[in-house]
Amino acid sequence: MSKKICLDPGHGTQEMNRSPDSTYIEHEFALDMAKRIRPLLEKRGFDVKLTREDASTPALSTRASIANVWGADLFVSLHTNAVGGGGGWNDDVRGWTAWVYRLNGEARRAADALLETAKAAGIHTFSAEIYPGNFTVLANTTMPAVLIEYLFHTSQADVALLKDSDYRKRLALATANGICRYFGVAYEEPEVEVSAPSRWAQEAAQWAIGNGIAKGYGDPDGDGLVEYNWQTPMTFERMVTLLYQYDQRRRAEE
Repeated sequence: MSKKICLDPGHGTQEMNRSPDSTYIEHEFALDMAKRIRPLLEKRGFDVKLTREDASTPALSTRASIANVWGADLFVSLHTNAVGGGGGWNDDVRGWTAWVYRLNGEARRAADALLETAKAAGIHTFSAEIYPGNFTVLANTTMPAVLIEYLFHTSQADVALLKDSDYRKRLALATANGICRYFGVAYEEPEVEVSAPSRWAQEAAQWAIGNGIAKGYGDPDGDGLVEYNWQTPMTFERMVTLLYQYDQRRRAEE
């Protein structure tokens, strides 16, 4: 028998959570995400139900009841986060988080699976990553339940990602993969797309090469310089090596 997944697009028109500049609205994002995730799960053999299909705002108890009556095997509520009460931007706090009723049991195992596939997709996370929360949709559901806060809509950097269709595709695939991982179903490995480097990044790279701090991708090995490649992640090792090479270059010129 197919596993049943209840997706809960958070909020609705009666709860207009939004970015400080009002260019991003949470309930619209949440519904779009649910509709992106559903076909990905159905393709893998899951049955999927949404707690809302439009801009309506079901009560929290109603959302839990929908999942309970249907007999869902997993409940996933979709949201974005916010910080501060001043109504302004805060770019010091950003990233993916998840909430469960208790930090143990099946819900925690599901949250861990979602976290692992989010990280595999290159999605940045916030602080402790998984938190306990006495939310109605977590406390009143009879199956494992996870509430995802994809990013912070009070961060300008996060909002730029949340509004990007390609990034939403990445979030949806990571979520579907996490659900598959939890149930032991084969899933699609994400392709982490790297955007083209900005003009400033290109100029900085040329400066680093010209000053003997780094070398261009494809140059012969053996000179001890860090190679740069726009698709290579900046590990701690690469970062400190670049800083060390810069310091050595500066000292040699003194």
